[in-house]
This record gives sequence, structure tokens and C-alpha cells, in this order.
Amino acid sequence: MFGRLKQKVKEKTGRAQATQLPDDVSQISEFYKGFPNRLKHLASGFNDLDSMLKAKHRHEMAEALSWVSEANKELDVKGCVEFHKKRAMQEGELMGKISMETEKLKSYQNQECKQHSQAVSNLNKWRLNMDSANGAFESNQSDQNKLKVDNATREYEEACNRIRELYKNIPSEEETHQKIVTTLCQNIAAHYKN
Repeated sequence: MFGRLKQKVKEKTGRAQATQLPDDVSQISEFYKGFPNRLKHLASGFNDLDSMLKAKHRHEMAEALSWVSEANKELDVKGCVEFHKKRAMQEGELMGKISMETEKLKSYQNQECKQHSQAVSNLNKWRLNMDSANGAFESNQSDQNKLKVDNATREYEEACNRIRELYKNIPSEEETHQKIVTTLCQNIAAHYKN
């Protein structure tokens, strides 16, 4: 841990050069940095839909109509009250579906983003370890330092490969997001068809 800290300080002060990430790995890690914001924006849209539906309060309209009906026996608004109760029930079901899809997205988001950020963190950690080991080996070319360099380089390469493997899963992750959004849109369309 202190080796990584020392390496960071050396890089900041210009006493050591940081190993450049491979181009593809660098692009992938930049992509992962923007990924959580995109998913949060999507979940925020779901929450906004839920809030809009809650703001309508159709059940309050049905209650108000039934009070009017009770106050004035000559006024027959039972059909209207039944309609509003039915719509309130349907909107309640829709809100439940929206909440369910939002929770799916949030749990999926937490799982995905945790994997991505862990992979990027490990990559940075092993890059620092490799640079630190290389610096130690240059100043003292012992067998122990050579072993540290070899281990750190192997771990760094494994971390790069892990980033590449995760990136291959992006199309399936995008497909899962698309399914969640499509399900939500279908639920909303079915609700407003009635």
C-alpha cells in the first residue's frame, strides 16, 4: 500500500513516469467512468414517471365525488365514482410495475457499476504496483525485486484482460437495460389504452 502511495507521489512530483495504459483499456475505463451517470439518469427518469402518476391522485377525486353524491341524493354520480375508482386502481397497479422496474434497474446498476469500478480500481492499483516494483528493480537489481516486477506485471496484465472481458459484456448489459425500459413502456402503453 505504501509502495503505491510513494509511486503516486513520485508521479505527481515528476520523479517517476507512469506506465501508459493500452489504448483499448484506457478507452474502456473512460467509458466505465460515465456508465454510472447514464444509469442513474435512467433510474431518475423512472422515478419521475412514478412521481407524476402519484401526483394525479385519482383516488382523491373518487372520494370527493362520493362525498358530493352523499350530500346531494338527487345527484347521481355513482358511474363517475366507479370510473375514477377503477382508474385509481389501474394507476396503482402501474405505479407498482414502475417501482418494480425501477428497483430492477437500480439493483442491476449497483451490481454492474460495482464490477466496473472494482475492475478499474484494480487496474490502477496494479499499474502503480508494477511501476513501483520497476523503480525498485532499477535501483537494486536483486532476485527479490525481479520477482516483484514479474508478479506485478502479471497482475497488471490480468487486470487489463479483466477490463477487456467486462467490456465484451456491454452488449448484453445494454440489452438488459433495453428490456427493462421496453417493459416499462409497454406497461404504460397498456395502462393508457384502457
